[in-house]
Amino acid sequence: MRSRNSGARGKRALAVAGLLLGAGCAAATAPTAPDVDEAIALLEAWLIPDPAPEVAGTPDHRGRPRHDPFDLADEIASLDAGEFVVLEGIPEPREPTPLAIHVTGTEVLTVGDEPFVAVHVAAAAGEGDRVAGLFPIEPSPSSAPVATGHAPAGLWVSGAPFFNWSDGGSYRGEGAWRTVAPGAVGDDGYSCAGPTADEAAPHVYPECLALYLGDDSGRHSPIYGFAADGYPVHGPWADLELLARSSWRLRDYDTVGSATGCTEGGRRTCVLADPLDPTAGTVPALSPGPTTADVPPGAFFEDFWFDIGLDDGAPHALDAFNGHSHDEFGYHYHITRIQNGDGSFTDVFPYILGPWFRGELRPGDPHAGGPRLPDGAATSRLPEMVEPPDEPSPPAEPPALCVPRLGICD
Repeated sequence: MRSRNSGARGKRALAVAGLLLGAGCAAATAPTAPDVDEAIALLEAWLIPDPAPEVAGTPDHRGRPRHDPFDLADEIASLDAGEFVVLEGIPEPREPTPLAIHVTGTEVLTVGDEPFVAVHVAAAAGEGDRVAGLFPIEPSPSSAPVATGHAPAGLWVSGAPFFNWSDGGSYRGEGAWRTVAPGAVGDDGYSCAGPTADEAAPHVYPECLALYLGDDSGRHSPIYGFAADGYPVHGPWADLELLARSSWRLRDYDTVGSATGCTEGGRRTCVLADPLDPTAGTVPALSPGPTTADVPPGAFFEDFWFDIGLDDGAPHALDAFNGHSHDEFGYHYHITRIQNGDGSFTDVFPYILGPWFRGELRPGDPHAGGPRLPDGAATSRLPEMVEPPDEPSPPAEPPALCVPRLGICD
């Protein structure tokens, strides 16, 4: 297994179908590849199979070559009946875990004079490969972050897509209480059960990929994939035996008078006006949700709020996008989990990346038209990544009561 840049695939026009799965289109041509450092992670991190090696050995009864990991075919053939062979050494170890690899190559393209990395994956038999992802080589923070939406939010380095927190549904289909994909099924992490196990759980920690990459608590997690905005997604470990910490918390519905609860204890009758700022208060829900006795908090997006106090600059603290910047890693997202008392792990909201992308999306990206955070939204206690403007800013507008789930602001 290796990672490589497959280089320009000829002087041709390439219609790039959105970020993933044919959503949207952007014209991208690469008569000549831009001058890009081929050592960057966006080119090097992808898992691309090596060409299949020739299998040594004598043919079997059907004429197929036998697998001979010890190269003993000639020696065995020359043995007399009473002789035996002592095998010294062991065959080369198998891959650490089954993993379906879809990536066939990468190439650098230009879109609107900006360089992007196009990731090719295997398509249906007889159809060649296709572009599954188009990622900016130089990601930049957005001044108006956009919601991650229902389209795939990025690609794992295996080429499989991953999604945000949502399963696309809501309580009773009424749209007021949007179901969280893992929480809706009571998930506490998926076990690696085969080559496509990760792809059956695209909203949470990809255990097969983690095992394949050898990720454990002994270091900062490696890159697991890339989000649509080009920022890398690392695994759950922020450092030696230190899990990255989500700054999203559950609302307290049960305590009457709680800043994040409603007027009646244990009832979902209101939503936060701004999940990034609980001091903005609550607004009535379009329809009531189930009581916490029937469905504990954590099943719906509206059950969560961002606690800016948790983003305190600690090496494992994350912002509202589920990311941070430190050392040589630059800005990156983290998969978030907690370790239970018995040593097991539970995936925690927002699981892979936050409800919004931290970075700018390319023109034509399927998420680009989604709801955006209002100006001045507090997504981190740390200084903003955006450079300050040269001109003084105009006076701030009065705070608006926003319900991001509806994309509506008063």
